[in-house]
Amino acid sequence: MAWLRHSASAEVRYVPADPAGRVNLSALIDAVDERTALISVMWANNEVGTLQPVREIAAIAGEHGAISHS
Repeated sequence: MAWLRHSASAEVRYVPADPAGRVNLSALIDAVDERTALISVMWANNEVGTLQPVREIAAIAGEHGAISHS
């Protein structure tokens, strides 16, 4: 993300997570707009086992013509 910001002049937005480390889907929806090209999340945390709601994240990305990556 830092490389995209500095080398490609991309706008990078970070979305908060809940105490378990899951992406706050309401905050994600608020952060995504027609300029969003990519939503990237770590599907499963290898230290605490948190799983992201990747289907919901992919649906949010699709609604805005963005790619979801995990």
